[in-house]
Amino acid sequence: MRTKAAMLLVAGVLGATLGAAPPAGANVTVIMAMPGAAVQGHPAPYGLSYAGTQSGTALTFVNLDALSGHNVTAKNSFGSPDQPWCEQFAPGPCPLFWSETVEVGTATPILGTELLRPAALYAFVCTVHPSWMTGQILAA
Repeated sequence: MRTKAAMLLVAGVLGATLGAAPPAGANVTVIMAMPGAAVQGHPAPYGLSYAGTQSGTALTFVNLDALSGHNVTAKNSFGSPDQPWCEQFAPGPCPLFWSETVEVGTATPILGTELLRPAALYAFVCTVHPSWMTGQILAA
């Protein structure tokens, strides 16, 4: 959904310091690919070093990078293979959470975040640029 609403969704989060942790007690609901994230060596491709959120909170991914499409996919955290997004992966373990790959200015839900357990840290990657586009979600 490429809409003005998608860009407004990001407005409250853009004030965060790049590469920093969110403020103590913050409940992040948007994870963003920052402008230039497709360039290897970008200091903070997802903006924050980790996203702190309440367990069960719906998360949205927004791509602000005009250079490439991006996504959020769980790394080394697996869930049930009967999730709707699992059909695009090889048979076997399926990522616990996942978002579609979207182009600049587009927002999409991160599916599976209702499965995050409290007090757990979850690594994620962009499957388009997995060697440098990485991040973490801390579920409280």
